[in-house]
Amino acid sequence: MPVVTRKTNATAHPSRIVTQSQQTKRTKEQIQANNAKAKQATIAKQEKATADHHAIVRGIKELEYAEELGEMDEHTHAHRPDLFHPPINSQQTNEERVSEDDDDNDQERVLEDDDDNDQG
Repeated sequence: MPVVTRKTNATAHPSRIVTQSQQTKRTKEQIQANNAKAKQATIAKQEKATADHHAIVRGIKELEYAEELGEMDEHTHAHRPDLFHPPINSQQTNEERVSEDDDDNDQERVLEDDDDNDQG
């Protein structure tokens, strides 16, 4: 009978111990150090999540407070006619608003000139 070598053993040395599939053993100190690092990483992750949550809640509170102040200002100044400004048409451009203001000023000047002519 002829000697046959399996394909998996073709490159293997007969006296070499197979260590590729074996996991190296760790000492107690290494295990404790790895566990401590894992615990610290978990704690840091929890603290970061808590800090992010607090920042979001703080931002929401600030927005609510600002909105509440705005509503209080609107309510407080609602009956003061000196602070009332008619709403500006959002479709008007700044140039249209300026030209309307100029037209009003021109009309006032014409009226003043007429008054001066009537007196003199």
